[in-house]
Amino acid sequence: MRIKALFLENLSAKIFSLVFALVLWVVVIGEKHGQVQLNVPLELVNIPEKAVVVSDIPSTISVLVQGPRTLLRTLSGRDIRRTVDLRGVGVGWTTIRILPDSIPVPRGLEVLRVTPSTLEVKLDPLKEVNVAVAAQLSGDVARGYKIDGVSVDPGKVILRGGESELVGLTAVRTRPVNVANATSDVEERVGLELEGLHLVSVSPAKVTVKVKVVPLQMERTVENVRVRVSPQEIKAEVQPQSVKVMVKGPLDVVEALKESEVQAMVNAQGLSAGKHTLGVSVSTPQGIKVTKVDPPRVEVVVAEQ
Repeated sequence: MRIKALFLENLSAKIFSLVFALVLWVVVIGEKHGQVQLNVPLELVNIPEKAVVVSDIPSTISVLVQGPRTLLRTLSGRDIRRTVDLRGVGVGWTTIRILPDSIPVPRGLEVLRVTPSTLEVKLDPLKEVNVAVAAQLSGDVARGYKIDGVSVDPGKVILRGGESELVGLTAVRTRPVNVANATSDVEERVGLELEGLHLVSVSPAKVTVKVKVVPLQMERTVENVRVRVSPQEIKAEVQPQSVKVMVKGPLDVVEALKESEVQAMVNAQGLSAGKHTLGVSVSTPQGIKVTKVDPPRVEVVVAEQ
């Protein structure tokens, strides 16, 4: 009697639940099926110690899933993950098959196809190397300037990766440092170009590149610079009356130099009447250096005052 009472308790609710479940089952079974293509994350796990995967392994695989449309609409590639266990795999090449039934999908769905269906995995012994870093520059400095030196700090980095890729490697390059139209020193912290290498770690991951940019120097000869006597009130004759002046300085400054801006002079202050040999002094605009005066000395004849 007790069993019968339990069976009859809330009988209407139990009948309703049973009918609802039957209807839902009929709907799902009778619903039209569809297909959806998903990109499913692929993860390698349990990689042996002191080993590195040096073959290119995709981060996702393409999975074709079939099933009721209502279930497919709620399915996302983020809900599924395929792991590849490398425990016990030795150094060298190994082929791993990915079967459709190895993809974990919700009940009621079926995986029809996996692309790629095989993985070619290569394990290398782990190796550590200390290599030099070479700075890579892009662009040209501004006209009238040049690069006077490039430094990298630190000058070496430690790479840890597959033995077959690191054996014989002596240097790596930085990411390009832009020096286009630079008129002053350039300093930038950049990463390294390590494409094609399957590395476990890089230390340090970034380096500091310093590029010293200086003005281009230009030499020029200014002809027939008249030699003047100082003070002006002293009456004197100069032989020769003009000299050649060689100057040097930044390209743009020297190119813009006017001949009138180069002045030659002899100092006759306190000299007695007669002939004297005096050194020629030359003044130029700021930034321009006099490298030579020809002739460096001239004859000055001071008249009676």
